[in-house]
Amino acid sequence: MRKLVVAMGVSPLLIGLVLGANAYAAEDAGVEQSILSLRAARSTVTPGKLVSVDVVVRNIADLRTYQFQLAAAGGQRGKLTLENITIDKDRPDFVFGADTVIDAVDMTASRAGALRFDGGTRVEKEAYVATFHFRPTADAKGTFRIQLKEGEDSFLADSANTKIAHGTVNEVEVTVTNAKTTVRTLDVQRGK
Repeated sequence: MRKLVVAMGVSPLLIGLVLGANAYAAEDAGVEQSILSLRAARSTVTPGKLVSVDVVVRNIADLRTYQFQLAAAGGQRGKLTLENITIDKDRPDFVFGADTVIDAVDMTASRAGALRFDGGTRVEKEAYVATFHFRPTADAKGTFRIQLKEGEDSFLADSANTKIAHGTVNEVEVTVTNAKTTVRTLDVQRGK
């Protein structure tokens, strides 16, 4: 049986510290670079409907915790607003499987994360971590980009609570017109 503890609005970094974890001071866990990708759930949506973007990771030797923050920018007018963030632990490709985790969604800071209670998980092939749901405002028009917000609010850490270097390989582009909303995945290469 899976034990879940949900902490709404609390950073996994704070959760780790409460559980006695070390501070996230080091930047590299000494493993081959891990990869973070964004995946749009659908290629097109109708105006005003949700655009769901999955965050997935791969190539991680030892993952204990993660936290990600996405942001949308661009467009000629209006906004692409973050409406909800979900972490579906029942998905068969959930990064921590059936392990006991604490997950947190912070809508105020637009971030989501999770923390395993014990040890780390080896992630070889692509594994799901969270879904960010955006909605174009009624007046939205133009092309918007959804991308990982780099910095302190986006990280991976191993079972020793050492930050893991990662690269971001794509972004999601959302084009909103009066007739339809088109969603594309763009390849990018950014290392951390």
